[in-house]
Amino acid sequence: MLLKEHEYIRQTLERYTNCKLEDICEYVLITNFKKYIHCFRDKSKGSYSEGNFRIVNAKDFNCTMIDFGIGSPQAALIINCLAYLDNLKSVIMLGMCGGIDDILEIGDFVIPSAAIRGEGTSRHYLPMEFPAIPASSVNLFCIGGVRKKGLTPRCGILYTTDRRLWEFDEEFVDYLRQQRVLAIEMELVH
Repeated sequence: MLLKEHEYIRQTLERYTNCKLEDICEYVLITNFKKYIHCFRDKSKGSYSEGNFRIVNAKDFNCTMIDFGIGSPQAALIINCLAYLDNLKSVIMLGMCGGIDDILEIGDFVIPSAAIRGEGTSRHYLPMEFPAIPASSVNLFCIGGVRKKGLTPRCGILYTTDRRLWEFDEEFVDYLRQQRVLAIEMELVH
């Protein structure tokens, strides 16, 4: 018996998280840092499960966090899988990025208004000339959340890449500065 694409994707998500789809909440945080997932588990007292991905379902907050590991293909896989969930309301990526603009300091919260897609994975989903643009409602929610904590969110254009060690290429960094890029990261768009 052949599986249909949505059935295969749903089974993949269950297999990779070792968690039933019904347990995944409406709001999802994704990350590629084990420390983040363990901190979320400890603070939320949510249920933890581990397969290839690590997952915490915090039912009291209607929020799930998934640590998908490292790499653009992994990021694309988790987003592709989550897109098939019927009850999903939003997905927010928590991670780190490299500051390009001198206004950024370590610990700043960067909220992208758009992303220049300089990696190779997303071209399979959208022509390269189109930037990745987040839902404004999600961005406004994130900006409000950061401000509620008494912090100033940094908003602007990010550059997403699958290129390692980009920071040692001065010509490339100068190009990013000329494009008025705020920061660079490696898995946002997927």
